[in-house]
This record gives sequence, C-alpha cells and structure tokens, in this order.
Amino acid sequence: MLADMNLNEEKKEPLRKYPRDQKKKMLVAYKFVNTQEGRSKFEKPSDYVTYLNQPELSVGKLHGCLENLRISLTNNPLSWIEEFGTKGIESLLTTLNQCYTNDSRYDRVQYECIRCLSAILNNTVGIRTMFECREALPVLARSLDARKPHCALEAAKTGCMQLMNAIITEPEELEFRLHLRSEFMRTGLYDLIDELRSGAEGARQIQMNVFDTHAAADQDEFLAKFDDVR
Repeated sequence: MLADMNLNEEKKEPLRKYPRDQKKKMLVAYKFVNTQEGRSKFEKPSDYVTYLNQPELSVGKLHGCLENLRISLTNNPLSWIEEFGTKGIESLLTTLNQCYTNDSRYDRVQYECIRCLSAILNNTVGIRTMFECREALPVLARSLDARKPHCALEAAKTGCMQLMNAIITEPEELEFRLHLRSEFMRTGLYDLIDELRSGAEGARQIQMNVFDTHAAADQDEFLAKFDDVR
C-alpha cells in the first residue's frame, strides 16, 4: 500500500509507527477507494468509447475493456445501449479493423469485439443503431475467415447471414446469384453452415430459412433450365 501511495522513505516511516488499529483503518480506507475507482472506470457508455479510442492500447487492455463492455451491453437496460449508440459501434468497428491488420495476438480481441456487436444486435434498439452505421456489416463480414473458425462462427451468428442474404438475393440473374452463393460457401461458410443451422432461433433462424429457401429456389430454377433444353 505504501509503495502504491508513491511516498518516499522519510514519509513512510511515521506511517509504519502507527498503532495496529489505525493501520487497519488506513488499509480498509485504501482498499475502499481503489475498489470505487475500479468500479467507476467503466460506468457510462461514453467511458468505454473514450477508452477504446485511445491510441496504442495493449492487447490485454483492449481485451479487458471489451469483456467488461460485453457484460454491460448484456446486463444494462436498453437505454444504456441506446446511449452507447453509433459512436460506440464505430469504436468497436475501428478496433475490429485494427485486429485485421495485426497478428494472432489480436484474435481474442477480435472475438470479444464480435461478441459485443452480437450483444448489441440482440434487441431492436441495437439492430436499429447498428444499421445506422453503413460500414458495420461489411466490416463484420471480414471476420468470416475459415482460418479463425471461432471468430468466423461468431460473426456468422451475429449478423453476417443477414448481409449475405441481402447480397445474394439482390441480383436478377440466376447465374450471378449462384456464383455469389458459391463464393460465400467456398470462403468459409461451408464449414460453418451446419453449426449455424443447429440451435438457430429468433433472427438467426429467420436468416437461415431465407438462405435455404432461396438456395433451393435457385437450384430448382437452374435444373428447370436443363429440363427445357432436353
């Protein structure tokens, strides 16, 4: 405790001579102050945004902040997520982009970023806020990397299925839709699709149904073309 108080030896010496009871009171007060400081470090959404926007944070500090943020996003009322808002999401996306340009030490940071975004997308307030950030889903989609299966699966669960469905179903040309679907499958979705289907519920179940329904319809249309030729 004395070392942490940044006192020189001359000032430490009188404190060492305090009676035992007084030392105990000092220690209790010191622990209380430090506990309160630890609690207040991340209280408001703006605290997280400010912290994440600091340059050159270490991997450990980023990961610790994101873990706390995920818990806050999960346990706080919707008004807290609303206050976190687009600025908060943008700070997460900036951190996620940082992970893409760094080495494997950042894999755990990337994973926690995705889990934070997943917590945001778990309610209508978060979904609305997420879609106000135009770059959100494209940045998240970059985590669909088969070399990082845990990140890829979490990203696919979070919001990438919605993005992929929007991309695949947009073109009018059958061949282009088949090509897009094939490219997504080839770049990592094939390895994840069964796990995504298992236990799917809510919004993810809807997106999986959309994906499967359109895939089946395109397959039928493709086969019908060959039947017409015959």
